Amino acid sequence: MNAPFRQPWEAMTTAARMEAVVAGILAGKTYAKIGAEHGANRNQIAGIVNRLRAKGILPRPGPRPEPEPKPKRKPALKAVPRPEPLWKSVQPERAVASASSGNVPDEIPDTVITITRESAWEPIPGIDPIPLMELGKGRCRWPVFDGDEPRLFCGATTESGHVYCPSHHLLHLPRRKDC
Repeated sequence: MNAPFRQPWEAMTTAARMEAVVAGILAGKTYAKIGAEHGANRNQIAGIVNRLRAKGILPRPGPRPEPEPKPKRKPALKAVPRPEPLWKSVQPERAVASASSGNVPDEIPDTVITITRESAWEPIPGIDPIPLMELGKGRCRWPVFDGDEPRLFCGATTESGHVYCPSHHLLHLPRRKDC
């Protein structure tokens, strides 16, 4: 229920504008309502109110009332431990090809072999590198350099969904800078 225009804002003198704003503020109206009554926008009214407060004509606003405290949240549900990532809990097989090719090692290590970045391009001890054409599904595709033979690959058994064996999988992940 806005009141009709009393006098156009542009036609009012500065003193008349100030009187209209003071009357509206003392009546408890918002800047938008005062502006709507006189054909001004709320930013114009806010500017005048600011100047009137600086001159001491309007009192400065008092401290804001303290907000009501928010209701306490319900305690969170107990966190369910996440399963360990597959690459951390792997007990990798080190068989690389069929037994007929003679590439199967006698012993299968129980843990992932730790490979440094400097030795990443060397074959894993106990695993014979294989050429690209002999790589099948489930074989590590990490390139290694064994002497004069170019284009050989690790060939160790991979976990399902991975293209690298667990040892090389750890190397292909980007290094975290925040650690």
